[in-house]
Amino acid sequence: MIENYNIYILSAKEKRIYYSAGGIALLAAAILFFNSIKFAILLLPILFYGQKELQKMLADRRMKKLRSDLVDFLYSISSSVASGLHMRDALKEAETALEEGALLREIKVMNGKIESLNMGEKQLLADFAQRSGIEELKNFTDSYYACRDAGGDLTAVISRGMQVITDKLMIERDMKTLIAQKVFEGKLIAALPLVVILCLRLASPDYLLPLYESGAGRIIMGIALSSMIFAFCYAKKLQKVVFKEDITSALPEFLSRLSLMLNSGMVLQTALEQLGSEGESGNLLLKEFQKLSADAAKERVPVLRKLRDFAMKEKSRELLRICGIMTANMDRGTELSEKLDRESEFLWHMAKKSVEEKSRLAETKMAFPMALMLLVLILITLAPVMMTL
Repeated sequence: MIENYNIYILSAKEKRIYYSAGGIALLAAAILFFNSIKFAILLLPILFYGQKELQKMLADRRMKKLRSDLVDFLYSISSSVASGLHMRDALKEAETALEEGALLREIKVMNGKIESLNMGEKQLLADFAQRSGIEELKNFTDSYYACRDAGGDLTAVISRGMQVITDKLMIERDMKTLIAQKVFEGKLIAALPLVVILCLRLASPDYLLPLYESGAGRIIMGIALSSMIFAFCYAKKLQKVVFKEDITSALPEFLSRLSLMLNSGMVLQTALEQLGSEGESGNLLLKEFQKLSADAAKERVPVLRKLRDFAMKEKSRELLRICGIMTANMDRGTELSEKLDRESEFLWHMAKKSVEEKSRLAETKMAFPMALMLLVLILITLAPVMMTL
């Protein structure tokens, strides 16, 4: 069982493979750039830094697969619940719907504990949601059981939960697709100095001797290596560009969470109280709302008034509009839920547009490492000639 999905711990075998491959790469870089194996010792910090980056990359890849499988899991749960099965039986059915991966292993462990230890599926799902760090799974679990206890439409709750997760996955996928080509081009250009040096050493070994035998030459090669590493890291950073969360970008998830509670049979006041009393959330607006709820309880004022004051303070027109909708439709459960759903869909659309703009901006930023690598290429090819004059 994985205690924290956001942290990837390399196995002994993975460490051996990484350090073997990394050591060979450092030796090759020391020979190509400095014509000396001794310089590999100076490059050792790169190896230790690279392990941390590798762990982050593997953790991100595992989380991506987990979130992708979560959609299939919810589809399976939805069809099982719609056919009249309880969650306990739906979890057993989900084993046949999932591909091999971390989520399937988790479901098998849950089913094993349910059968052998008679543990409650709600507790197991909540534990998995906490360990995985997937906020949507926690929201889904809470909404499902609130809806079940209130006698609401379980299928609608699950469908809405799937929609929230799918929207987030689509935003992330669209963002990466928009900048994938530029990132790939940046990595290719970042590797060009390595290719040029290798070709020159094979074709004309004496040509690069001034760069290996003088202090100025070693400095030039050090600059070239540092620039190549910087360009790789820069391209990787752009690939991870994400939409910076603010009140507006956090609002769709907040509305989806509130709408799920309303669909589960709660009235607005009860739903707001439960949102304000839940545990720590990864959503920026939910965090702020929990603080506002605590302040409202102390001052004995409606939490909607606190939320409206907060929206005015943050100058969020979208949140002000939502507060107005909730105030005007406080006693209209189904009608209010439908309006919140429409607002949530609109805000998701705006978030996607914002991500597209961020991705295009990332494309333009790729011009900097490309230009840097071209300068490094010119420096490497012309420096030996200039140094012999």
